Amino acid sequence: MKNRIRAAVVGTATLAFGALALTGTAQAATNGFFLADGVNIRSCAYTSCTIVGQGQRLQTFQVDCWTDGTSVNGTTVWVRGRNATTGVYGYASAAYVNSSGNGTPGSGDRWRLYVPHC
Repeated sequence: MKNRIRAAVVGTATLAFGALALTGTAQAATNGFFLADGVNIRSCAYTSCTIVGQGQRLQTFQVDCWTDGTSVNGTTVWVRGRNATTGVYGYASAAYVNSSGNGTPGSGDRWRLYVPHC
């Protein structure tokens, strides 16, 4: 009897832990694209941060989150992600990153609705 109770407790704990582990999984990136040539990708969400690379018009930017930073063309939203062409990872102003035409985000403040905050 004790072995059955012990097995039930261990099995329940394992299931609970497994469910907890699944809730902590990373969210898939949302693809966007650069709206212009020479869009700076920076080490943080401010124009004073180091430029780590650039995006070119229509290159895919795999966005994983957004944050506020320096205002650019009327929006303080910056998105963090990876340039799928160059592999450069960093922040770009959302003013220059649009959705991939999948009906989700446009550029600017709308990114707040579709990816988590960094």
